Amino acid sequence: MASFYPKKQEGPLDPGRVAASLRQAVSRQENLRDRAPRGPPTPGQLLHRALIAKENSSEDVLRIAEENMNELDANSCATAIHKVAQLCRRKSAAAVGRDPRLQKLITLAVPLTGSWSSRQLCHVAWSMAAISMGSRSKQLLDPVCEAFTTKAWEGVPQDLSTFAWSLAALLVESPAFDVAMRVSMERLGEFGVQDLAISAWSVTKLLHPDRRPLLTAIAKESTQKLKDFGGRNISSLSWAYATAQHRDLPLFEALTSECAARIGELGAQELPITLWALAVSGYPSDSVFQAASQQAADCVGAMDVSHICNIVWAVARAGPRDEPLFSALADAVIRRVSELEPLHVANLCWAFANVARADEINDLRKPGMRHVSLFQSLGRRVSRLAGELLPQHHASILWAFASCEVKDGVSALIDHMFPAMQARPGSYDGRQAAGMLWSLAVLREPHQPLMDFLIHEVCHTGTEGLIRDGPAHLASIVWATARFSKPNPLVAQALSAAPRRLAAELAGGAAELSEGRRQNIAAVVRSMYELGLSSTARTLLDELEALGLLSPGIEAWAAWLWGAFAVQDLQLEVRAWAGLSESCEGSARSFALNAAAARAVAAGSLPLARWALDLLEEEGESDAISNLLRPKVGLGLLRHLRASSRGEYSQELSLVLRLCQEPRARLSEDDELLRHGAGARGAALDAAVMATVRKRVVLELGSGLGAATLRVAKALESAHVRLWHSSRSSVARSIQSAWQLPFVGEKLSRAPSLRVFRWTSVLAEQNSSCHN
Repeated sequence: MASFYPKKQEGPLDPGRVAASLRQAVSRQENLRDRAPRGPPTPGQLLHRALIAKENSSEDVLRIAEENMNELDANSCATAIHKVAQLCRRKSAAAVGRDPRLQKLITLAVPLTGSWSSRQLCHVAWSMAAISMGSRSKQLLDPVCEAFTTKAWEGVPQDLSTFAWSLAALLVESPAFDVAMRVSMERLGEFGVQDLAISAWSVTKLLHPDRRPLLTAIAKESTQKLKDFGGRNISSLSWAYATAQHRDLPLFEALTSECAARIGELGAQELPITLWALAVSGYPSDSVFQAASQQAADCVGAMDVSHICNIVWAVARAGPRDEPLFSALADAVIRRVSELEPLHVANLCWAFANVARADEINDLRKPGMRHVSLFQSLGRRVSRLAGELLPQHHASILWAFASCEVKDGVSALIDHMFPAMQARPGSYDGRQAAGMLWSLAVLREPHQPLMDFLIHEVCHTGTEGLIRDGPAHLASIVWATARFSKPNPLVAQALSAAPRRLAAELAGGAAELSEGRRQNIAAVVRSMYELGLSSTARTLLDELEALGLLSPGIEAWAAWLWGAFAVQDLQLEVRAWAGLSESCEGSARSFALNAAAARAVAAGSLPLARWALDLLEEEGESDAISNLLRPKVGLGLLRHLRASSRGEYSQELSLVLRLCQEPRARLSEDDELLRHGAGARGAALDAAVMATVRKRVVLELGSGLGAATLRVAKALESAHVRLWHSSRSSVARSIQSAWQLPFVGEKLSRAPSLRVFRWTSVLAEQNSSCHN
């Protein structure tokens, strides 16, 4: 424990600290006076000296106490219990706590607690916690707590913080803890840095209901004294405020500044706790993580596996993507993989996957960040721990393997996990099921029993079960199911059973849809068509409109366009074009309605075409393409047209024009239809290209991959894929592989800088030469 004498400093001393020091000094003088020799030592004094002899071990103290059990008074009894705990080694604490000699000593001490001082009471409480007695401490701890409630004011700050720590370590809620916190609050100005850190840790550990005022006061005191905190105190304080979610900006600003400047003072135990706390708190702490990188790599050999997991998790959540550090941590985990518990495995999988995924999103991914060897080691450990894994562990682990595209060993891993999952029916919620189904779809792992089990967990109660965990998980489950070769009928039944309830969940209650909800609607609609639920998809649109949702988003309208064309539902297709136009502005709006009219003309439905063109005229959005279409449906030309949108949509408008002039036109090899397959352009391509190009085509994929363009490739009767060898060719390869499209292994000298997508019509007699 730290000294409470104030350090020498310039200027006036803190009166509270001086008062605390004086009280402690008086207490020590009284103890020295009481122990001062007054003639020959008494038997009690001799026994006391024997108990506190420097050469003693815990075994010696217990032996002496047992031999002199009848001579032990209140002071000697408290001293014996305290010395046993002080001299007990951590590894032998549990055995000492069960020792019958200690139990006799505790039984003897129970009636003596009322005569103990506050210092002796806190020493005995600390001993109960240090020996890890747990419930066996109740016999003595209850009277100790009762006595402390009347003597708390007599103690110095160290007594208060130590007593609070003891009850928190034992997870004991007692009125004595409330008293200790009230006294601490009134005397907080006397507290030293260790008392502040211990008190914050204790009140957080017990989640004391009145912790907020005390934590606020401790934060104010600690911010002023933080430069005097040692590494252990800093880690305890950081943990307390992060765990309590008590956001005190001045304190965290001071913590990050001190930690970054004094990172070398945080050892193998303090560093992981501090980094974990900063990551949980969410306070910007890049400077600390950058400074901690080398320190963590240097200390990793002295950390236990839980500390390594804390470092990995914290850096993955809030730190920089430091490849050398993650490599060092991965190597340390591989060497000690046999020590990992289920929670360790799940957290490690998540952390390394999160790093790899974030780097992929930011286009910074390095091959090493996936650490395939680590995942394979973790997979083998999972196989041994299969019976101990919880549902959240299963979901995290499988998601991580899918995110990092680690396929080696996944089949064996699932085989080991599945029996344990079957033994827990009803334990998997929609979030966990969605994550695992998504993982199976991404890994293309056809484990039909696991798929059926997960879908049954979610959908056995019908629509309510499917939507229970929100639209994002609903969309993931439906999307993943559509990827399987044998879709489970429970999903189709759940989607079709209550379309109004489904629409309400997807739409939510907000006046304006978030982008996430728009994407969820698009994924569900497209998956419905892939599952053969075209009528359900159309009904969903009706229900959304009945709920007042008229703008589900560009991608959702594109999904209805795609599906409407696939089932030859011209009315829905034109309706979707009109909806798409409402979601667009300027030239994109004119383009969408012109495309709707062009499709209606091509299908011979002139009334629908006139409706789209009339809508353009009413809103003053007609342009040159509109005038080109109007005579074909019996409408006159317009004089006042909006400016041509050629330029931004030149390729798309060119396509629409050719559709009008040559409904059966074959696109030449030099046609470039789309630069980016998303939004209105993607929707146009989905419908227009599929309406004209029905023969074999070659799809050339390079950088800037567009989702809508790829959807077209899937819808074509047959297709071949040619990949530009560019920075993202691996993404294109994965798409090509997932759709099982033939690969044209043509290696090009360089990727074109401008021509990103090119659709080319290839005559049957040209196919053989193109594919060679």
